[in-house]
Amino acid sequence: MTRLIVALLFIASTSAAADIYRHKDSNGNWVYSDTPSPGAERVDVVVYNDVGAPVSTDNTQPQENDSTTTDEAITYSLSINTPAHDSTVTPGEESLMISATLSPETPPGTTFRLYANGTPQLEGNRPTFELTGLIRGELVLYVEAFDQDGESIAESAPVTVHVHRASARTRATPAGGGMGAGSIGNNIRPRQQQ
Repeated sequence: MTRLIVALLFIASTSAAADIYRHKDSNGNWVYSDTPSPGAERVDVVVYNDVGAPVSTDNTQPQENDSTTTDEAITYSLSINTPAHDSTVTPGEESLMISATLSPETPPGTTFRLYANGTPQLEGNRPTFELTGLIRGELVLYVEAFDQDGESIAESAPVTVHVHRASARTRATPAGGGMGAGSIGNNIRPRQQQ
């Protein structure tokens, strides 16, 4: 068996153009050789792993003004992931996280700008922002991406967020649940006795 493996390795290492011969020795084992011996027969060797240089089947040469050799413009898509459209910021929330995704892959040197109600708010090299100092009302948010030359490459669809805040007219109810001094409450006054 070892001789067979050695013989096959020998066959694999020889050039495909060389002739291979085999014959049986006195022990009945097959012997492979590249020189014929008395009683040897020629073996057809099929080479399965013949890796050569790749051959191009395209015979066309690019021309100087050929439009196929120029890079095509990449169309980017920018979308806001959070917050969801028509979401609400409750009175207890002090800030709002905005996260966007640019696809395909963000090119080097890209900057992102967050707009709230059409006014630029924050800018950075990542599409993640935190808005603080939120006031009551409606915020229309969108994000715009700029390439390294400052040219706009994508803009997200707007997302509307509703910011709820306690009214300046209402005050906290004191402990015990009664109406405190100066509290407007629900404007119900006790009836005076006559």
